[in-house]
Amino acid sequence: MFKSDRALAGKFSKTISATVLALGVCILSVTASAAGVWPREAFKQFVDVQKNYKIYTEYLPASAGQKTVILLNGLTYSTRQWDQYIEQLQKRGVGVLAMDFKGQGQTLYKYGPALDRINLDDQVVDLVAVLKTLGLTGKHCFVGLSYGGGVLGALANAHPEVIETAISIASFVRPLQGQDITIRSQILATKLMNPLYPWNDDELYDFYLRQNVYATYPYAEPIVLEHPYRLEAAFRLAQGIRKFPSLEAAKSFPKASLHLIIANDDEYVPRVDLEDYWLAVPEEARASKLLIMDSKHKVPETVPEFAAAWTELILHNDSRVQSGHAITAYPKEMKVIIDDSQEVIQLQ
Repeated sequence: MFKSDRALAGKFSKTISATVLALGVCILSVTASAAGVWPREAFKQFVDVQKNYKIYTEYLPASAGQKTVILLNGLTYSTRQWDQYIEQLQKRGVGVLAMDFKGQGQTLYKYGPALDRINLDDQVVDLVAVLKTLGLTGKHCFVGLSYGGGVLGALANAHPEVIETAISIASFVRPLQGQDITIRSQILATKLMNPLYPWNDDELYDFYLRQNVYATYPYAEPIVLEHPYRLEAAFRLAQGIRKFPSLEAAKSFPKASLHLIIANDDEYVPRVDLEDYWLAVPEEARASKLLIMDSKHKVPETVPEFAAAWTELILHNDSRVQSGHAITAYPKEMKVIIDDSQEVIQLQ
């Protein structure tokens, strides 16, 4: 073989090798995506969910052998309000995927004020689309706070196949009792004083709900004042969830998947509502019901270290918290007591 021929053959061999290597990487990438493998690198970015619409998403990878949780925001939350909880999860090696739904945080700021009702079903569609865009198939672990608990219930109703574990914190069950009574009284008064008033009950309810949000949320939830879009968005989110049949959706959770968390000093959701929710969940779907002493509604902010330790215990499939037990927690002491057996579990 002439020298030029040998050089050409070597060059051809390298080209073939590079092509095979590239093809192999491509095949591995597709395989990883199809298997639902989590990304290796942290990111903060907008993720495509539909044509011309993206959802702001943040991701921190898990340590080897640990799982990843998907966080579902409370009504006035953005990804930022989870920071203390996320910090504690990361110390334990737990991975986190957080996102700002339509009407929340960076997604709201990108697309401008929310001027229409934001339906819960649409949030579920966007959530599933984020998972699809990231190539995350199979079952996942979700943590939903309040409004996010409502999203979690709607997800169970529409796509139970994607749920491995559902940690529902102070979940939305029904409209706030005091607010609901006030609004219905206003509707009644309006109809008595104006029998020919053209609006129906639903229209009047939304009218007075908006007034209530604007009058009370700045005091109860000052965070709605940090950006001009947030107060109206809070109304549109509340408008979209107020008629959601939470107790009916609760029947859809997969076997041994639901871990319900109740804050003993919850200033928004009455304990009786959450007890009703627990009873609506089929027995085979109940994993644990935790009552946290000395905690307010926003458990991830009130007791972040305890909340992260409890989450990790659940993710490790500890048999003591997988059998539908009622459990009482003492976060300052980092311990829980199983009510029926009085067994003490000391969290690390």
